[in-house]
Amino acid sequence: GVHLTPADCQAIGDVINVHHEVISEVDLSYCGIDDDCYHHLSTGLGQCKKLKKLDLQGNKLTDCHVSHMAKVIQQNCASLESINTRDNDNISVQGCARLHSTTHMC
Repeated sequence: GVHLTPADCQAIGDVINVHHEVISEVDLSYCGIDDDCYHHLSTGLGQCKKLKKLDLQGNKLTDCHVSHMAKVIQQNCASLESINTRDNDNISVQGCARLHSTTHMC
């Protein structure tokens, strides 16, 4: 994957936000997404009412991100069928359990 900068994530977040009504899949695996990048993406992702698949495998997400992600998904993304957070070394078993309890996925 490509390592995204915060500016890259801001641009992607803006595109997602503009096209949120038609986006059903987002693959951001192995993009080096960290605290700064996730912040820029989360607003756009939270608007995707038709989102079915979200792939965030192999990034630098933390339990904090997962907790926020679970809240956003629970509130806005009822159609989500799959979320991949594998290979994010900073997500603990507890973080994954939190995501699973809210979304029934991890």
